[in-house]
Amino acid sequence: MHHFGSSLFGDPSDIGLRNSKPLHSQLLDYLANYLITNNYQAKPLHRLILTSSAYQRTSIVPEDNPQYDEQLERDPNNRYYWRFNRRRLDLEQMRDTMLSASGLLDDTMFGRPPSISDEANNRRTVYSFVERQNLPTIIQVFDAANADSSTSQRASTTVPQQALFAMNSPFMSRIAVALANRINGVNNTDKVSQLYQYVLGRSPTAREMSLGTSFLQTNELRDYAQALLISNEVWFID
Repeated sequence: MHHFGSSLFGDPSDIGLRNSKPLHSQLLDYLANYLITNNYQAKPLHRLILTSSAYQRTSIVPEDNPQYDEQLERDPNNRYYWRFNRRRLDLEQMRDTMLSASGLLDDTMFGRPPSISDEANNRRTVYSFVERQNLPTIIQVFDAANADSSTSQRASTTVPQQALFAMNSPFMSRIAVALANRINGVNNTDKVSQLYQYVLGRSPTAREMSLGTSFLQTNELRDYAQALLISNEVWFID
């Protein structure tokens, strides 16, 4: 459910008779047996899923392809996972991605967790402390699980506050400044290339290079860095 954005059965909090019969019952049995065979260790199970052909498929359906057109018609909801389900990064993935791209990520393990709202907190989000009675804005806006009750599956909402956080929050401003400070290119072409490598892990296309160099002629580098950080290519998994 975490890797694909949906569960292999209906309600993940009720695997009993009140739930609908799983469409992938044999796959569930196989995964359960694999977990038992590996002494109930979750890491081998995650490795199996992440190296599967189903996980490595793209969510983009090519145009004018008879095979994909037929599959889309027969299974529009992708219940058989013939393609990947496009999904947005969750809170932890988003925050860690921002810190990693900016070069600020502190991957120190163990120890006392700092507050997630602390501006000096650069540790992975899993080590952040959240006060349940006074939830920070970032927790409320990005659908984090309710710590006061059992939560089988997080909600996935798209609300204006998320875009406002990406554009105006002190966290994103700090990340953009740190990313801009990593860039040491001597000209705008070098700067755009470095930004794309840090943020997207690839080189810019000719059109992207043209847009980027034109933008930097009249705008600050940190503004362009933030524009890349909040792009759909960063926030969504295809």
